Amino acid sequence: MLSGGYLSWYDPATRSWWQRTWFGGSQPADNPAASLKIVNGNIRQAFDRLTEEPRAMAMKRSGAKPAAVAYSAKAGKAGAAFANRAADLRKLIKG
Repeated sequence: MLSGGYLSWYDPATRSWWQRTWFGGSQPADNPAASLKIVNGNIRQAFDRLTEEPRAMAMKRSGAKPAAVAYSAKAGKAGAAFANRAADLRKLIKG
């Protein structure tokens, strides 16, 4: 795993999501993703929202181009647009 990244997994034995992050320090850290909020079944977006701030800070520390940092911060907003569109289509299908 590269510094500045994260890895997420589901543990069926404990029925919980976990995440290994490496946003600072010399080693990655494993933590339960207790505050994970999955909307419309999109797990990737849920983890991106959960790690948005520390990922942006890690990108800045690594010297990432400003456009990449800005894109990372805006990604959550684009995801909301897709989720809203999906909800609208579901209503249309039910109707």
